[in-house]
Amino acid sequence: MTAKCIMVLGTTSGAGKSWLTTALCRYYARQGLKVAPFKAQNMSNNARVVAGQRRGDAFEWGEIGSAQYFQALAAR
Repeated sequence: MTAKCIMVLGTTSGAGKSWLTTALCRYYARQGLKVAPFKAQNMSNNARVVAGQRRGDAFEWGEIGSAQYFQALAAR
């Protein structure tokens, strides 16, 4: 099955792209669709530490942009 995609574009920083993407993730997830937000390049200084792969008894930790973190939560 081919995935259907939506691309959100804006002309400036602060235009509302991340906010709109978060809202779209929540809306489509509530409609029962599988949602996967993606950002090709994160230029933000705001980041979240997240658990990565489990290695034995420990996790390897990683980092993602705060906006993408909240988009992933909205996509659940």
